[in-house]
Amino acid sequence: MLTNIYPAVRAVRGRPGDELSNAIDHNAVLIARQLEQEQELAEKVKSGQLQIVPARYILKTGAVKLLK
Repeated sequence: MLTNIYPAVRAVRGRPGDELSNAIDHNAVLIARQLEQEQELAEKVKSGQLQIVPARYILKTGAVKLLK
């Protein structure tokens, strides 16, 4: 399971800010991109019937932070 986040960790390494938080955010973006390419979803995304938006739930505040 941890290997799934490795691309996001590598992508944010050395960027300003908290590395863990940056990796979590970037992972959500990467997963959203993957979902847009899934066979069952791609046509709906392309037609505008479905929008996949990466987001992060902030447990402390209950807020949802949109990442796109």
